[in-house]
Amino acid sequence: MRFSAILLLGLVMLITACSDGGGGDSGGDANPQDDLLASIQWPQEPDHIVFRADVVGGANFDSFLRLSEVPECTVYGDGRVVWVVENAQGDAQTVFNIVTPLDIRNFVSTVTFNFDIYGQETAAEFALDTTPPVVEQLQIHINDVQHTTDILGGWDYDYYEEILQLCIDMAGQPTIFEPAGAWLSVQATEFDTRSPLQRWDADITGVDLAELAASGEPVWIEGRLLEVMWDLVERNPADLQLDQNGGIFWIALQIPNVTRSSPPTPNT
Repeated sequence: MRFSAILLLGLVMLITACSDGGGGDSGGDANPQDDLLASIQWPQEPDHIVFRADVVGGANFDSFLRLSEVPECTVYGDGRVVWVVENAQGDAQTVFNIVTPLDIRNFVSTVTFNFDIYGQETAAEFALDTTPPVVEQLQIHINDVQHTTDILGGWDYDYYEEILQLCIDMAGQPTIFEPAGAWLSVQATEFDTRSPLQRWDADITGVDLAELAASGEPVWIEGRLLEVMWDLVERNPADLQLDQNGGIFWIALQIPNVTRSSPPTPNT
């Protein structure tokens, strides 16, 4: 797949550079670079990931406590860029902005030709009984070609950080992200003195954490409850404990097209 993408973009560059370059009236004003950028296509849909920079793997990568995580920078097909910054308190905060298709095309062109992202390898496969290592990972998906590479493929020093910064710089001025809806999951746990603890009143909030934990299924939430839950998730570590009448629970929020993995929005 890597070579297919290189061949595709290489042929486009060659054809646009050579066609109508010095001849007729229509060719005199042609700009091969514009034609090349226009050839970079993707589904302009909110669930299409054009590019993502993320840190994946590790023994607990699929654990409950990581359901709420937001990748370091993601470019979606509809022009949204969602990334994570450090706020004044030193905590991670989710932000976003909207960019133009031309912004995305320039970014894709840069990481393709200047950084040779399609020429970078991914890690070798690991045995099923081996814990996947924690790795920096880059994904790109344009022109129906999806490619993934990670640090174990032999990147140069600072390769990931440089491309991550390009993604953030393209996004521009961040706006604090506030979800309109999310999937709430609850899991019962044992009290841990090392983790923060807050009280939860089921009567006041109208949400019984014990019932949700017993169901084992996420529920879709919106409005004021979502505001409260999102504030808890954003301002606290993932192992925040909620105490409901002596029962201890963890919570997680999965937001479609924002968190790393999430069920789709209801009725879609």
